[in-house]
Amino acid sequence: METLILRKVGSRTDSPENFLKLYNILLSVSTLKGTMYYSASRQQIREFFIESYRTDAANSRTKLADLRVNTIQGELSIFGFQHDSSFGENNYKIDYFAQENIFLMEMVNTNLIWYGIVPIVDPGNLRYYIMVVP
Repeated sequence: METLILRKVGSRTDSPENFLKLYNILLSVSTLKGTMYYSASRQQIREFFIESYRTDAANSRTKLADLRVNTIQGELSIFGFQHDSSFGENNYKIDYFAQENIFLMEMVNTNLIWYGIVPIVDPGNLRYYIMVVP
């Protein structure tokens, strides 16, 4: 699945305060819950992430609050859990990269992913990327 979203912003975004706000939004893993997408195979709009939250370790289900920071970090890693409508319940390592106010979030699965009773993706082989270029 690929998505490109272009959004006009009414006010200037090139202040340190606004960059920090954007960075903290990207750190808010729980806000991915309820994300909708169009399923070509089912020919309908579906909920992609039924649940999404930060965890305390690679394969943990311990729910933590979204991380909030006071300064943008060049590199940062956390762990997360997501229940998605196609692949069920899975854990991810989430890496954040920030350089010159361009932000990248990379999510990599830490467990074997199943589709029903069939194992389909080994740990480390499913990646989601979200990039923010203000």
